Amino acid sequence: MNFKQTYRGMNDRIAPSDTLVNDTLTRMHKGYRPKRRLRRGLFAALVAALLLGCITPALAANIPVVYQALYLISPALAQNLIPVKESCEDNGVKMEVVSAVIDGNTAMVYLSLQDLIGDRFDETIDLFDSYHLNFPSRTGVTGHCDFVSYDEQTRTALFLVTLEQADGSPIPTGKYTFSVRQLLSGKQTLEGTAIPLSLADASIAPETLWIDSQSRDPYLSGGSAVDADSLPDSAWFLAPQAPLYEPADHLAITGMGWIDGQLHLQLRMRQKSTLDTHGWLYLQTPSGEMVSSAYTLSFTEHPDTDDRTDYQEFIFDVTPEQAADCTLHGNFYTASRLTDGNWRVTFRLNSQ
Repeated sequence: MNFKQTYRGMNDRIAPSDTLVNDTLTRMHKGYRPKRRLRRGLFAALVAALLLGCITPALAANIPVVYQALYLISPALAQNLIPVKESCEDNGVKMEVVSAVIDGNTAMVYLSLQDLIGDRFDETIDLFDSYHLNFPSRTGVTGHCDFVSYDEQTRTALFLVTLEQADGSPIPTGKYTFSVRQLLSGKQTLEGTAIPLSLADASIAPETLWIDSQSRDPYLSGGSAVDADSLPDSAWFLAPQAPLYEPADHLAITGMGWIDGQLHLQLRMRQKSTLDTHGWLYLQTPSGEMVSSAYTLSFTEHPDTDDRTDYQEFIFDVTPEQAADCTLHGNFYTASRLTDGNWRVTFRLNSQ
């Protein structure tokens, strides 16, 4: 038997059932639309490929756009087609499924991530919210991933993926796919940090910057408040100045001033999108009571460039007299290394 016949025979043995394919095609012809609209050409091509039996496990596994498009149409079909692969390597990092088990409406999957070429990981490693789970059905399965431990000798981190069925029914058996794009390590946490700046020195007439929803550089990038609907879509900000204080790497306080009777404190964050640099500023009264900002607004300079800089402005409803009696404090978070890659494993979950 030649290679072509052998390869085709291997694929034929793990093809989806006729019932599954026919069900998927029926839903497609009835006008089913995934949450993210597929391009008309790609949608038509997938229909044709399914009808002709051209979509093989190798095609689904090796061409991400085909797999993702199929998953949007039918998770069951996509997961049926993709082969089981419980370990993978990219950028000198090996990801592997250690164990996977279902217990009623909950499943637990242990995954290891090992640095094969250096010392890029430590006990602070996390997945930077870059992981994704694909399920074999749309039946309300939810999942989350938590750090478990780090072995410095083998440079291996262990994570636990927990899957749950919201309605209490059993977790569906079948193939599940877990993928990761970024690994963050060297994280530093500084909480309750006293900042040696006097709020009495806040400028009464600071240089300001107007940013609205039409601005492109800088642009209004978000905000936080108890009532999110109350956040404005345009505002005056402090114009960034030279750092007044730098509490941690890539973080600096670049403004203190009064705008429309409110105290504004500005935190500059560099490498926010790559090292997750962020912080939180608050005041403390002489009696030790914490005073939080009424709301925050954020803007970004030079987006999509190497000079991208993010700012968060903390706005307090206090008077100058009240502020002068308070001290400034903050919580700050940063990291030292981001490792990019494309790691994906597919594993079976079977009932005990």
